[in-house]
Amino acid sequence: MILQVQRIVDCAFNQFHEMFSRLEPNQEDDSANASNTNIRLRFLNDFKLPIYTDKNIVDKNNAAIKVAMFEGGSKITSGPLSKVKVEVLVLRGEFCNNERDDWTEEEFDNHILQGRDEQGLLGTVQLTKGEAELSQIRFKKGTCRKKVIMAARVCKGENIALRVQGAIMKPVVVQDRRNEANEKRHPPSLDDDVFRLEEIARNGEYRKRLKKEGICTVQDFLKALNKDPNKLRKILKMENQNSSWLKLTGHARQCVLEDMPELKRYQSEEGNVVLFFNCVHDLIGAEFGCHYVASGNFSPDQKALVNKWKWRAYDKLEDIASDYIIKDNVPERISASPDAAAGPSVPVFSAPQPNFTASQGTEAAENSPHGDINHIIPHQNGHSDAMIIHPGYLNTNDYQVI
Repeated sequence: MILQVQRIVDCAFNQFHEMFSRLEPNQEDDSANASNTNIRLRFLNDFKLPIYTDKNIVDKNNAAIKVAMFEGGSKITSGPLSKVKVEVLVLRGEFCNNERDDWTEEEFDNHILQGRDEQGLLGTVQLTKGEAELSQIRFKKGTCRKKVIMAARVCKGENIALRVQGAIMKPVVVQDRRNEANEKRHPPSLDDDVFRLEEIARNGEYRKRLKKEGICTVQDFLKALNKDPNKLRKILKMENQNSSWLKLTGHARQCVLEDMPELKRYQSEEGNVVLFFNCVHDLIGAEFGCHYVASGNFSPDQKALVNKWKWRAYDKLEDIASDYIIKDNVPERISASPDAAAGPSVPVFSAPQPNFTASQGTEAAENSPHGDINHIIPHQNGHSDAMIIHPGYLNTNDYQVI
């Protein structure tokens, strides 16, 4: 009886072993092509656009693109996978257009650009501690408006037991380097020539018309746009081209202004409102009495008062220094001396200034409610500004605010 049971057990074991042996190669093949592998290459930074032929591919900070080996969310910094050789390839743009982040080796291989006129291989690099810089990677051919994908994978000749998922970038168009002289900037910079804006060609009529009016840079364009958009449209003769106008002005307004936070201050002739403009002469707020209000928060009465004076301000803004900055949500004068920078300004009574020049007296009278130069103190830079006098000390008609 015992021998019979043993035969049954042995027979069952042999059948199981035979079945497992038949399945094992297929399982290894499935593992090698698994789409949910946990070990993969990743690009660590994104392209700086646009991309041109024969120029090194860099990121937004002009640094080389980096690729690294990861297991899950951790970079592999030691062991065989940390020092493998990686090849950088070009794939057709439709690869993974369904936003998949996994694929089989066969799918990857089938999308590599190949042929006499194609550039499938961009170069190879060796990982060091699991990472490498693609410092000399560049496209040799443009893509004629077709998008391509830069990808990276472990070189086929590397002897590794596991499958490593490749890395891919977002699809891009590679432009011929000869087009770089006419490229549009996204976002544009203030000192860019106006032809860097959408709809304005380097040698086109729009640029010629703007140049004739002294509008040469993006900053000039934005100043003109903020001052009088209707006049600017007439200069360009774009009154009936709404689509082009919206594309042009929308692109111009993408300009980043954080590097020029200084403001210009204009005080109305009546002294009842002070307007503040940024570096492209966009009204950002106003002071009513001693109370500052951002432009988006004006009441109907405040808006009417501001509109009354901003058109006069535009005629003088080019001659006004940018000597204010927003601090703690209110405009504050930029200090000209270390002592002034040490702390906030305090209310000071103005005093008669017997040494006014004629031009200073005229300018002061124009900006004072009553033309009284004794309420104005000149500054070394030639500009004159009123000092704060608290309304509790005298009638509010006799003081101005900064």
